[in-house]
Order: sequence, then C-alpha cells, then structure tokens
Amino acid sequence: MLNKVRRINPYAVAVLSVFTATILTQLLYPLLTSMSFALFYAAVAITAWVGGARPGLIATFLSILSICYFFLPPIHLFAIADPGNFLRLVLSALVASLINYLISALRNAQHQIQQLSDHRLKESEEQLELAMQAAHIGIWNWDLVTGKIVWTPQHEQLLGLAPGTFDGRYETFDARLHPDDREGLNRAVQTAIEGQSIYQHEYRIIWADGSIHWVEGRGQTFYDGMGQPIRVTGTLMNIDDRKQAEEALRLSEERYRSLVEATTDSVWLTDAQGNVLRTASLWTNLTGQALDETSEWDYLKAIHPDDRDHMLQVYSHCLATGDPYAIEYRVLSQAGECYWLAVKAVPVYNLDGSIREWIGTFNNITERRTAETILLQAKLELEQRVADRTTALQQTSQLLNNFFSAASSAKIGLCIHDQKLRFVQINEALAAINGHSVADHLGRTTTELLPELAATVTPLHEQVLTTGQPIIDLEMTTELPSHPGVTRYWLASYFPILSSDSDAQTVGVGVIVTEISARKQAENALTKELVQSKALFKASFDGIVVLNQQGYVIDASESFARMLGYSLEETLALHVADWDAQWTKEELIQIVQTAELVDTSFETLHRRKDGALNEVEITVSEVKSGEEVLQLCICRDISDRKRAEAILVEADRRWRSLLDNVQLVVVGLDHNGTVEYVNPFFLQLTGYTEEEVLGHYWFDHFLMPGQKPSAQVCFQEVLEKEFHPYYQNSIVTKLGEERMIAWSNTLLRNAEGKPISTISIGEDITERHRLEQMKAEFISIVSHELRTPLTSISGALELLSTGLIQPESDRGQETIGIAATEADRLTRLVNDILDLERLESGKIRLECQPWDLAQLMTRAVDFMQLTANQTGITLLVEPLSVTLEIDGDRILQVLTNLLSNAVKFSPNHSTIWLTAEIDREHHVLLTVRDQGRGIPANKLENIFERFQQVDASDSRKKGGTGLGLAICRSIVQQHGGAIWAESVLEQGSRLHFTLPLTTEA
Repeated sequence: MLNKVRRINPYAVAVLSVFTATILTQLLYPLLTSMSFALFYAAVAITAWVGGARPGLIATFLSILSICYFFLPPIHLFAIADPGNFLRLVLSALVASLINYLISALRNAQHQIQQLSDHRLKESEEQLELAMQAAHIGIWNWDLVTGKIVWTPQHEQLLGLAPGTFDGRYETFDARLHPDDREGLNRAVQTAIEGQSIYQHEYRIIWADGSIHWVEGRGQTFYDGMGQPIRVTGTLMNIDDRKQAEEALRLSEERYRSLVEATTDSVWLTDAQGNVLRTASLWTNLTGQALDETSEWDYLKAIHPDDRDHMLQVYSHCLATGDPYAIEYRVLSQAGECYWLAVKAVPVYNLDGSIREWIGTFNNITERRTAETILLQAKLELEQRVADRTTALQQTSQLLNNFFSAASSAKIGLCIHDQKLRFVQINEALAAINGHSVADHLGRTTTELLPELAATVTPLHEQVLTTGQPIIDLEMTTELPSHPGVTRYWLASYFPILSSDSDAQTVGVGVIVTEISARKQAENALTKELVQSKALFKASFDGIVVLNQQGYVIDASESFARMLGYSLEETLALHVADWDAQWTKEELIQIVQTAELVDTSFETLHRRKDGALNEVEITVSEVKSGEEVLQLCICRDISDRKRAEAILVEADRRWRSLLDNVQLVVVGLDHNGTVEYVNPFFLQLTGYTEEEVLGHYWFDHFLMPGQKPSAQVCFQEVLEKEFHPYYQNSIVTKLGEERMIAWSNTLLRNAEGKPISTISIGEDITERHRLEQMKAEFISIVSHELRTPLTSISGALELLSTGLIQPESDRGQETIGIAATEADRLTRLVNDILDLERLESGKIRLECQPWDLAQLMTRAVDFMQLTANQTGITLLVEPLSVTLEIDGDRILQVLTNLLSNAVKFSPNHSTIWLTAEIDREHHVLLTVRDQGRGIPANKLENIFERFQQVDASDSRKKGGTGLGLAICRSIVQQHGGAIWAESVLEQGSRLHFTLPLTTEA
C-alpha cells in the first residue's frame, strides 16, 4: 500500500501544482505579461524535482490544457482561433518540456551521485569505478605539497584518450584543454584555493579526433592547521547534454524574440534611458501620435494627467533597477477619448550585463476595465441579495421549527428526518397515513419502510439537504399504504432543519403533510378550463402576450415580462410600441388590426427596459373573446441562435477559404458516395466544372472501372469502422488522363455522433508513381538483361571447367563462341548505360569534322545488312551527298540504332527505307521508315525516355534495354537537331531526326 501511495504522490503533486499555478495566474493575470506563464513553468519544475520526468510530463500536459482552456481565446474551449496564440502555446510547451528535461536530468544526476556515494560505502573500488565510468565522471586528487595528481581511469574517456594511454601527467591534461579556456580554468582553481571556496568551473576539452566536448570540474581544497592548502580533491564530469539543452533554450529564446519583434502592431522599443526608438501602431491608432511625435519622452503628453506621475515613478524605478516593467494607465486621443492600456516591458542585456534596450507591448484593455467596473457593481449587488436571502431563510427555518413544536399533537402529518434520511420523529397522524406505528418508523428510512413511496419523496428530501432551500406546498397524488387502490391528494412541505451554529448547517429535513383530497376535487371541477388556458402561460419557455386591437397588453406570461426586463405588473401597462424597435407605432397598430405587413411568423427587434435590443421570432394567431378580436403572440428570443448562426457562418467561411486555396485535392462525399464538395484545385487538376462534379456518384464518374470495387470497400470501412484513413488510387480527368492520388480520409459525424459524410484530402503523386514504375521496369529490364548473358557465360564456363566439353573440340569452340557473344552483349548493355550517362552529363564532347552524309548512310545500311538478311528484310537507302560538320561516329551510331530497331520490329520479308532531304529550315531531315506493327499515339514521346519501350515484354522478346532511343535523342540534341516519331498502328513507323547544315558542337 505504501508503494502505491509513493507512486501516486508525484502525480498528485503534478495535479496540485498545476491547479495552484492556474489559480495564481488568474489572480495575478493583470500583473503578468501576455506571454508570462512562469507559474506553470514553476509547477512543472516542482513536479519534475519531486517525481521525475514522467510526472513532469503530466504537469506539462496539464499546464498546456489549462493555458489553452483558461487563458487563450476562445476562453473555456479546447480550441485556438488565433495562429499567434497557437504559436505561443507551442513555445510554452517547448519551454515547459525543456524545464522538465533539465530538472529531471538534474534530479537523476543527483540521484546517481547519491548512488555513487552509497556504492563507495558498500561496494568495492572496482564497482565504484564502473559506476563512475557509466556516469562519465572522473575523480582526481591533487597533492599541493608534492604536486602529484592522481586521476581515475574515467579521465581517459572524458579526455578522448584510448584506454591505457593516459600517463597521469598534468601536461597531457593541459594539452587537451581548449586554448581559450586555459586561463579561465587556472584562474578559477587559484581563486578557489586562495579564497577557501568550492572550486567549480566549466570548460572545453579537445579530443584526439578534433571534436570539442564540455566538462564541468568541481573540487574542495583541504588545509593544514596553519591554514595552508595541502590537497585538492574533485570530480570531472561530461556536460555535453546540458550544454546542448542550454543552446537549444537560447535558440528558442532568440526565436521568441524574433516573433515578438515581428509583431509590430503592439510592440514598442526604447533605449536604456527610456527614449523611444520605435512605437507601436496601436499607440498611433489610439493617441494619434506618430513616431516623430513620440521621440525621447514626448509620448508623455498622450498619457492621462492623473496617471502620468505614477507611470513616471514606476518606469524610472524599472530603468534604474532593471526590473520588468508592468503597469496599466489611461491615454487620451486627440479627440479627447480615453483608453486603458496594459503596458509591459523587459530589458534586453548586452554581453557585459548592461541594459541595451527595453522591449515592451501595449494591450488595449478598455473593454476589460469597463467590464470589471460593471462586474464589481454586480458583485456588490449580488452579495447584498444573498445576505438578505440568507436572513429570510433563517427566519423561515425558525418559524418552521416553532410550528413543528406547537403542532406536534395536531391532526396534520408531521415528521423529521436526519441527514441520513432516517425518521427521527413522527406524529400519530402521519404514522397512520403510512400504515405503520410510530415505533416502526423511528431509525428507518422511507426506502426501508415504504419502498413504493421512496422513488417520489427521497429525491425531495435529498434536494432540501443539498440546497438548504425549503419546498413549500408541493401537491402530491398517491395511494395510501393503509388504503391501497384509493387515490388521495396531499399538500406536502419540506424544509431544512438548521443547526444552531453560526454556520447554519442543514442537519435534517422536516415534513408537513396535509390531505387536500376534497378541496382538490372541487378545484379540479371548477378550474379545469382555467388551468388549461393558463398552462401555456406558466409552462412555456417562450414569452406569451395577448394584445387588443389598439396594441395594448391584455395579458402576458412571466417569461414575456422577463424577456423585456419588466415586472409582470409593468408589462400589463405597456403598448406594443413600447418594446418593438422595428416598426413605427402606426405600422404596429395596422399590423395588430389587419395583420397585413407580416406573416403569421416573422422576426423583429424587441427593446428591453434597459435599452438593450434582442432579436425575437413572433408567431401570431387571432383569438376571439366575445365580440373582440385579440392577437395571441408567442415570442421566442433568438439572439443566441443568431449569434451562433453568425459564428457558424464565419467558421464555415474560414474552413471553405482554407479548402478553396490549399494546393491539394479536397473531395467531400455523403454517406452514399455522392459528391457534396470539391475544391478549386480538384477542378483545375481534372478539368471539370463544379456543375459536372457535384451531385454525381464518385465511384462511377471519377475512378477507373477496375478500381471501383476496392475503392467502395475502403469507403464503407471508413464509414463503418474508420478503417483506411490513408490509401492511394487513380482518378480520371475530363480528358481521360489518369492521375494517381494519395488520400487522407476523415469521417464527419452529426451532433448525435452518427457518420454522415467524409472529407478526403489528396496529394497528386502521379509523377512520383510514374518514376517508381520506371524504376521497377528498369530494375526488371536490367536484371534480366544482365542475368541472361551471365547465365550463358556461367553455363559455358562450367561445361568447360568440369571437362564435360573439351575446349579444343568443335563443341567446345562453339561453347566458347556462345560465351564470347554473350560477353559482347553484356558489354554493349553496360556501354549503352555509360554512354547515355556521359552524354547527358556532358562528359563526352563531340568531335565534329566535315563528313559526307551519303557515306554515313551507306555505312549504316551495310552494317545492318547481315542482320536484315536473316529475316529476309530489304534495306533501301537514298543517300544525300552533303557535307556536314558533325561527329561522324555518333551520327553513325544514331543511324545504326534506328535501323536496328526497325529490323527488330518489322515482319519478315518487309522493306525498310533510309532517306535524307534538305528542308526549308536549312536542316537535313533523315527518316527511317518501316512496315512494322506501329507505335501507339500515347507512346510516341515516351519511347525517347530511359528504359521506355512500347511493351515491357519487348526487352525479353526483341532484346535491348530501352536506352537506344534515349542515346539517339541526346546525340541529336547535342548536334543542335531534333528527333521525333510518327506512326500508324499496323502500318509502320517513321523515325525522323534533323541536323543543321552548319553544326556547332
């Protein structure tokens, strides 16, 4: 049990400290800066010190919740409307987390030191050494008489030395000191020895690898009887983590400073003497003073004369002491209007500790000051009312006690219950009504004695005990336990029994029960119609008023009087024009008499007694009373609803503005999958108009047919189980293009928590998806192309090496030939990849010389003739004799590659043409035309990309890597030309490329 308490205590400290910080911050909030949550930081620090990191995290989390709920608008909501407040909350969370980390780290370090001390007493020197090594702490002992220094082995790790290499000499230690820290270290040691104080100093160590590490040295000097120092013992500890945390805190403070400086509308700046360097736009807007009018101390002219001296006194004190500046005072505009400002400032220090400047903020608190005045007055009035009410209740309680004493023998049911609702006293009349003796009642509760009545009366007893308020003349209808089956009517009163102490605590409940069956039956017979007519007036939350033809009030409900702020007696003397603020008196009389200007239900403005205006909804119906026609008006205050509607409209506007401007796809679907909303980016991406999208079934119109079933399953699981918050699928644009989208899905629910729709936000990852497919195809192609020749080579070599085939035999020579052919194929593949990479990276420079184009065309055809002959393909060339400045080998490579592709994809016994001509653009146009299967239109551009082929299976059936056309394009473009393809499916293709008549490489 004790262990459980110990585990709970730190978390109790977390809750209590955050609660205390919340209360103190609310009390001191006017004296604190808008960004000062120091009390919460203190709560986190206390919790972390008492319980460690985990309770500290709990305190941090509770602090952030408290700040968000109590201090950041909107108050009392876990929501943040202002991005600036969100940033402040994030900064507060970071600072609190850092404080928690530092305090818990310090606590842990102290705990570790304590453990080391315990180990020193209980364990061997070897165990102590291991503990110090784990904590990165070394112990040293300096004999000032002999000058000898004894170091523990942990110093090797602290100094960045290899184990066993530290010789214990001070010179070795000194060599590791950072040059800039050596003088400070020596001075700190000397000062501690001479001043008989504790030595503590932080400095840097340079390890052998050049890295710099922070350490902290601590030491205690021991003296002889003459006061002479004889020995210094101390520790050396690595503090890199702490320094990193301090640096992170410094950077955080710098970011915070940058943020404050960026908020120019309420931030002001003065020098160390208080002369204004920069004023805030808020000051200019309120006072009318420009920056040049606030220079030096001229801004004092705008401060209210009654506040000026106090402001100067406080500000002068802060300038002299460096204390934070916080004050509230009034300023006057040029028109004479008065505003309250909350002013806060802090000093900014130079490195030497002197104040460089003051930075502060203005906050217009005019509305708050006005509200505080009103609240104070209301509080005083409320306290007076409470005091009067308390006196009246005490008098009532005394009267009830006196009445019970005097009526104990009367024929009226009387009883008293204690705090546990047990019968303490009961008279014979009530005992007879309940059907039990007086003795049976005493000491028992209603639940125990009369369970059939307990459900009715026990809540009333508990209400009186809880509230201390009596329940007077409550009519009840029950069957008596002594006369079952007979309904009787009773008038019951319940009142608190107060103690005689000054606290007037409720110690029991008194009950008076009187039978009113006969009277009730008579009243029911006589007043049934009146009760029915008045029920609406008493029960309705809405205000009800009856007007005559002249617009005067004939009757009104209490709720209507409360709506106008009048008493019921005052309301009965009013005319409709006294409260309606929308129409004139003449128009109102016409409305009452003819009902021509409005519908039977309409909205208008009501003017309260205090002058405030409320929006109301009126429902009018005619009521005839004899010959007179009256107007029955039911009035509902809709001010809150109107404000809520305005808030909802603004929230919807902000939400839609965000969705309309975000560069992501946003789609809203109802629970049936029908499109309810799409943002402009979706329309821009797909090419649809809003009318073509809204109201359509998403899965039929915007998805590929093959993806429809899986997408519908994901959609249903999002609605029913909130599965699949993230998935990917393709959508189809208006032009039929597929776009790959990565979706993030959110389920929307109504007020009852029922799923009603989804919002999906998607990122267009088409290009990334295409690159991933290209990568997969490339890996597949290259792995296959590498594996095929390697398999052949490996198989041939294995046959030769195992002696199954003799190298000198014909079969051996054939096997060697196969291996050589496959090695050549592997070489070409690697060369193609390397050539393309070198061409595109500019590592290969063209060697341009005068070349006869006809000669190159003929050589290319001759080179491919043998391959063409194998399938009976005819190669026809129409050479063009023209001299070009080109790299002949590279152009020959282009021609050979184009002819090779034509041969691969042409049917047997077909014809391939190679032609050239000079076009009107002063270019030579070369064309390779075949009679093959053709190229689809959507592939005409892609085939010139790396590893792109019309069909991925072509690499396996036809050979090649998909690099040839990419190499051709790179060579042609470097010559200043262009290359493209034209094709008709099943009729053949034409590959064209151009070369300038004068080419510059």
